[in-house]
Amino acid sequence: MDGMRLTRRVARKAPVPAFTPGLPVTVPLWLALHLRIQDKCKIVPPEWMNVESLRLVLQKEKDDAGQFEELPFHYVEIAEQLLSV
Repeated sequence: MDGMRLTRRVARKAPVPAFTPGLPVTVPLWLALHLRIQDKCKIVPPEWMNVESLRLVLQKEKDDAGQFEELPFHYVEIAEQLLSV
């Protein structure tokens, strides 16, 4: 079974927008990772993974040691998955 048919079969299990080459589209993380492993897409990291955003979070947490800044639920796992592909 070739990769494109597998991708179509996997994509049927979740609502996925139409893909147009060169245009960004938002998809579930599992699908983005699946397509990236097949070298069929480029993943754009979420804004909160931007170096400047993370520096700002770190600075705010240093300024107020009793308060954590809000990051997405499971941010460690998401970052780990995105950095591994």
